[in-house]
Amino acid sequence: MNFELTLGWNFIQAYDDVGIDFTPYKEFVYKYDFQQEMLPKSVTCLCSLKGKATPVHMTIFSAPPWARIKFETDNDELAGKIRQKLLKYSTEDKNGNIYKDWNTRQISNQILARDGLNMNDIQARKGVMSRDCLDALMRHYEETESRFRYDICWLFTREAVPKTELVRVAKWLVNHLAQTRDFSSGDRIQEQLYNHLAVPEIADDLIRLLTDRNFKGRSGFLLEVLAKTKDRRVLEVAASLLDEDTITQRDDYLANSALAIIGRRKAAQHVERVRKFLSHRSPEIRREAKKTMKRLGHPVEIPPAPVHLVKNRRLLPKGLEEWSTNQDMEDLEPTLQTLSKCLQSGFGAKEIAEVAGVVEEMNHDQTKAFCFQVMANKQEEEVWLVIFMDDIDSPDLEIHAGARLIEKFNKAMPQRD
Repeated sequence: MNFELTLGWNFIQAYDDVGIDFTPYKEFVYKYDFQQEMLPKSVTCLCSLKGKATPVHMTIFSAPPWARIKFETDNDELAGKIRQKLLKYSTEDKNGNIYKDWNTRQISNQILARDGLNMNDIQARKGVMSRDCLDALMRHYEETESRFRYDICWLFTREAVPKTELVRVAKWLVNHLAQTRDFSSGDRIQEQLYNHLAVPEIADDLIRLLTDRNFKGRSGFLLEVLAKTKDRRVLEVAASLLDEDTITQRDDYLANSALAIIGRRKAAQHVERVRKFLSHRSPEIRREAKKTMKRLGHPVEIPPAPVHLVKNRRLLPKGLEEWSTNQDMEDLEPTLQTLSKCLQSGFGAKEIAEVAGVVEEMNHDQTKAFCFQVMANKQEEEVWLVIFMDDIDSPDLEIHAGARLIEKFNKAMPQRD
């Protein structure tokens, strides 16, 4: 059985509902965004909606913000259940009719057409809206269901909004941010403010939201929006956020941004505020605190010089066995300590500290390689470590060594799920 639906391009919110592993779709979207893939495109995903994983073939025909997708599977009952669950994320009803009030793109284009524009023109930074057109889009935004507002929010760009209306639109978006209970909509507003509408006139409102502990939309990104307004009070606000008794897990990025702002401004008067975050539960925040302390002239735990760093990882010898994993930053040192216990010499506490020091300074998508001369199984050999920072807090670790050492290390490591 096969069927077609038009879904929001980022319909990842539907993943859990339909029990489909959409990893192949997400990988395609990522490549498409960087013009590494073209449409139409077919991918195969596994669906566990009925227990046993069953292949579902998806062919994507159209580009953002709506994706026209054809679903195909040999199991008719499963196909029916998938379609039923996806309908609430679709522009169609059960009879295939378009929900016009959901089709935000069509309405947006109708409004823009009054000025001889369309959404592609806005994306290409061509043309400026009239005030009437702008007001109509703002009403359209307010009349649209919260989860579809992202497809309107991005239209309010610095290039498309008349210069005389930038402050009004920015204040209007901040007002919606203060009222929204939808994190996704709030994040989109913050993104638009940061990229296009960080005008000085919204600083007072941003400070009010950032210092309100009851405002659920506080985030590090919102603090960065305030910084981009160039308001001098941003340092004072950042410092006050670090003084709060409790910082929730969602606020971790808020603390991280506050630390970064203090560091960038080299505000040494706040060094004691920063120091307490050296023992924070989050390794990412601990790293940011160390960086900030260094910028303030108070470096902490200077690691050994990276003398084993290899500039060209292509020098990695052939014939070595490999052990690899993706792990949280806090698991890296315990893994390296396990490796150390499998060796007689050449890789101990000093070498582990050297690796950890380099990794703490690595950026997202960066790769580093190390080579160590060690004694293992009563003979000299090389151990290579290759680390790729897949995420800011999740390094991919590869250990390359002789077969006997890798076997010994693998037995010493706790079993992975």
